[in-house]
Amino acid sequence: MTFTTKQINNLLGIEDCLKAPEVLMKAMLNPKKREHLFNDFLNIEKDLSYDWFQDYYEEEQSQRKTFKQEFTPTSIAKLISQIVSDGKDASSFLDPSAGNGGMLIQSWIENTTPLINPSHYWFVAQEISERSIPYLIFNFAIRGWNGLIYHGDTLERKFKNVFFIQNSNDDWFKHSEVNVVPRTISVQDKEWLEIDCFYGEEIKHIESKNINSLDNKKIETAS
Repeated sequence: MTFTTKQINNLLGIEDCLKAPEVLMKAMLNPKKREHLFNDFLNIEKDLSYDWFQDYYEEEQSQRKTFKQEFTPTSIAKLISQIVSDGKDASSFLDPSAGNGGMLIQSWIENTTPLINPSHYWFVAQEISERSIPYLIFNFAIRGWNGLIYHGDTLERKFKNVFFIQNSNDDWFKHSEVNVVPRTISVQDKEWLEIDCFYGEEIKHIESKNINSLDNKKIETAS
């Protein structure tokens, strides 16, 4: 099924669609509210094989003029994922212009198996639009992914915040935790993060008790 604008607004407790990113972001940074919201959505739809927000976002919030946002239709995203995977044993996935994460969702469907734990897979999304970030966090966390969401300029490697999503339970039936990579020199210098610099307002938010990178190196938190 496809969520209607009315359904999503009711679930978020809003009447104006333009308030959705702000309300959703607050929920994503509140573990109890996030879990409650996930359950509300899952009570209506349990099929996680597509982006529930694509039609809602494109109709109400897509920044076509500012960022030339045009989302890839699910059918095309699925076809591309099938072509790219082509029987390969892929475990890491990157979308440098991720939108709400539709392409990554199709890569997840085409390349992962519930017989292998979530920790085997790594997802990376990069997106400049602030409106898309809460939807990306939602789509990562509700599916139990591990990975990074970069908010900022992919080409110049300048970012407002980098969100580290982690499934600490390593269980597909559990949702992921949401963390924000601290702006410490030790983190910024890590080559695997590929961050040139941070800008704008910093979000300070850590949920996971043990935060490990892809290389199993602990991300140092600001004291």
